[in-house]
Amino acid sequence: MNFTYPDLKRLYESSLETFSGLPQVSRIAIYGSGAKKSFDRYSDLDLEVQLSEWNTLSTKIESSLKKIDSPFIVFPAVNDPGNGVLTVLWRNFPFYQKLDMRLTSSDTPLSEGSEIVYEKKKNGKSDEKTKKLLKLSFEENYRPFYDMFIGATRFAKHRRRGEYLSAYKFYRSGWESLAKLYLFDLKEGKYTNNIISIENLKVLDREDKSIANILAKYISSNPQNIDEYYVNLLERYMNESKLSGLVKKSSLEEDFGLNVIQFVRNELFGK
Repeated sequence: MNFTYPDLKRLYESSLETFSGLPQVSRIAIYGSGAKKSFDRYSDLDLEVQLSEWNTLSTKIESSLKKIDSPFIVFPAVNDPGNGVLTVLWRNFPFYQKLDMRLTSSDTPLSEGSEIVYEKKKNGKSDEKTKKLLKLSFEENYRPFYDMFIGATRFAKHRRRGEYLSAYKFYRSGWESLAKLYLFDLKEGKYTNNIISIENLKVLDREDKSIANILAKYISSNPQNIDEYYVNLLERYMNESKLSGLVKKSSLEEDFGLNVIQFVRNELFGK
């Protein structure tokens, strides 16, 4: 696989070297933009790693990631027995170049459209009857906080690419949560939960009634543009997270949140 962008190439080569060197790994594949050859400088790395010995590596996954780079956060989007999906943001890579990694046992079919980049000559089947959860240091009560700030990196990506901000992209970028917290009065019926589901968001996009349009009407009456307004709301969320006691001073969460806000500001405004 020839990634032409230096940071993405470095992340791919380091990840491949690390995981192909583990005896528990039977197969590695890429999916998403890498497999489709549609990646650009803002793309992340989508990697699927299959394990013939799930339980052996499930307790050592974070130490394996440290061989690639210094992880800023390891966010478990999914953590089921025999199936884990991790989002990893790094200290020495741009936040765009996160690693989205799916970990499965070797008897699980690969994702559709994936491309195998490493495979052992003898691909043994896992004989583990009971598979453990991935052992991670992640604390579940921080899930909404990290989800919000990972979404912020997506928002910066969409804006730098000049992409249409569809309802689904608003949802994925954290705008949904910020709007629910700060912009709309639920009692007045201006914002209802029935438009939050991904299925309904896609329908709204097809009908040209996306949340992007709803927000545009609100923001048009505000002198600030959409980017500045988004960052202001993100900062407000950060401050309120600290005031509520969720985020402690000098904690990893504070460090991560402040770094993401600065990253988004740099990407959107060059400052």
